[in-house]
Amino acid sequence: MQRGNPSFLTFPIIFAWREAPLPPKLHSQVLISVAKKRYKRAVDRNHVKRLLREAYRLNKHVLYDGMKEKQLLLHINYIAPEILSFQAINDAMVNSINKLIKEINKS
Repeated sequence: MQRGNPSFLTFPIIFAWREAPLPPKLHSQVLISVAKKRYKRAVDRNHVKRLLREAYRLNKHVLYDGMKEKQLLLHINYIAPEILSFQAINDAMVNSINKLIKEINKS
Protein backbone atom coordinates (compact mmCIF):
# COMPACT_ATOMS: atom_id res chain seq x y z
CA MET A 1 0.00 0.00 0.00
CA GLN A 2 1.34 3.39 -0.99
CA ARG A 3 1.61 6.09 1.66
CA GLY A 4 1.05 9.76 0.92
CA ASN A 5 0.28 11.20 -2.46
CA PRO A 6 1.71 9.51 -5.54
CA SER A 7 4.41 11.49 -7.28
CA PHE A 8 7.20 11.19 -9.82
CA LEU A 9 10.13 13.19 -11.15
CA THR A 10 10.60 14.30 -14.75
CA PHE A 11 13.52 16.67 -14.40
CA PRO A 12 13.13 19.59 -13.70
CA ILE A 13 9.54 18.96 -12.52
CA ILE A 14 8.15 16.90 -9.65
CA PHE A 15 4.49 16.04 -10.19
CA ALA A 16 2.35 15.00 -7.21
CA TRP A 17 -1.37 14.37 -7.41
CA ARG A 18 -4.40 12.88 -5.76
CA GLU A 19 -7.98 12.35 -6.74
CA ALA A 20 -10.41 14.65 -4.99
CA PRO A 21 -14.01 15.77 -5.46
CA LEU A 22 -14.04 19.18 -7.13
CA PRO A 23 -16.90 21.41 -8.28
CA PRO A 24 -18.73 20.20 -11.40
CA LYS A 25 -17.07 20.82 -14.78
CA LEU A 26 -13.69 21.32 -13.08
CA HIS A 27 -11.08 18.76 -14.18
CA SER A 28 -8.20 19.74 -11.93
CA GLN A 29 -6.74 22.30 -9.59
CA VAL A 30 -3.04 23.06 -9.89
CA LEU A 31 -0.50 24.30 -7.36
CA ILE A 32 2.81 25.48 -8.82
CA SER A 33 5.74 26.04 -6.50
CA VAL A 34 9.35 27.13 -6.79
CA ALA A 35 11.57 26.90 -3.71
CA LYS A 36 12.77 30.13 -2.13
CA LYS A 37 15.84 28.21 -1.02
CA ARG A 38 16.92 27.77 -4.68
CA TYR A 39 15.82 31.18 -5.99
CA LYS A 40 16.27 33.97 -3.46
CA ARG A 41 14.89 36.70 -5.73
CA ALA A 42 11.12 36.82 -6.09
CA VAL A 43 11.46 37.95 -9.71
CA ASP A 44 13.24 34.67 -10.55
CA ARG A 45 10.63 32.54 -8.75
CA ASN A 46 7.81 34.39 -10.49
CA HIS A 47 9.48 34.01 -13.89
CA VAL A 48 9.78 30.23 -13.44
CA LYS A 49 6.17 29.99 -12.25
CA ARG A 50 5.03 31.91 -15.34
CA LEU A 51 6.93 29.49 -17.57
CA LEU A 52 5.39 26.49 -15.77
CA ARG A 53 1.87 27.91 -15.94
CA GLU A 54 2.20 28.58 -19.66
CA ALA A 55 3.57 25.09 -20.33
CA TYR A 56 0.67 23.57 -18.36
CA ARG A 57 -1.89 25.79 -20.12
CA LEU A 58 -0.65 24.74 -23.55
CA ASN A 59 -0.76 21.02 -22.71
CA LYS A 60 -3.63 20.57 -20.26
CA HIS A 61 -6.03 19.47 -23.02
CA VAL A 62 -3.96 16.26 -23.37
CA LEU A 63 -4.36 15.61 -19.65
CA TYR A 64 -8.11 16.31 -19.70
CA ASP A 65 -8.62 13.97 -22.66
CA GLY A 66 -6.78 11.15 -20.87
CA MET A 67 -8.28 11.51 -17.38
CA LYS A 68 -11.57 9.70 -18.03
CA GLU A 69 -13.87 11.85 -15.87
CA LYS A 70 -11.48 11.91 -12.91
CA GLN A 71 -10.84 15.06 -10.91
CA LEU A 72 -7.32 15.72 -9.65
CA LEU A 73 -5.42 18.01 -7.37
CA LEU A 74 -1.98 18.55 -8.93
CA HIS A 75 1.21 19.90 -7.38
CA ILE A 76 3.95 20.91 -9.80
CA ASN A 77 7.29 21.64 -8.15
CA TYR A 78 10.28 23.05 -10.04
CA ILE A 79 13.64 21.74 -8.78
CA ALA A 80 16.32 22.72 -11.31
CA PRO A 81 19.25 24.72 -9.91
CA GLU A 82 19.04 27.17 -12.85
CA ILE A 83 16.24 28.66 -14.93
CA LEU A 84 15.84 26.51 -18.03
CA SER A 85 14.46 27.64 -21.38
CA PHE A 86 10.75 27.52 -22.04
CA GLN A 87 11.31 24.74 -24.57
CA ALA A 88 13.01 22.53 -21.96
CA ILE A 89 10.26 23.22 -19.42
CA ASN A 90 7.55 22.57 -22.00
CA ASP A 91 9.16 19.26 -23.03
CA ALA A 92 9.33 18.19 -19.38
CA MET A 93 5.67 19.19 -18.91
CA VAL A 94 4.59 17.12 -21.93
CA ASN A 95 6.52 14.10 -20.63
CA SER A 96 5.09 14.58 -17.14
CA ILE A 97 1.52 14.83 -18.38
CA ASN A 98 1.90 11.69 -20.49
CA LYS A 99 3.39 9.84 -17.52
CA LEU A 100 0.59 11.10 -15.26
CA ILE A 101 -2.06 9.84 -17.69
CA LYS A 102 -0.48 6.36 -17.62
CA GLU A 103 -0.31 6.42 -13.81
CA ILE A 104 -3.91 7.47 -13.19
CA ASN A 105 -5.34 5.08 -15.77
CA LYS A 106 -3.49 2.00 -14.50
CA SER A 107 -5.18 2.19 -11.09
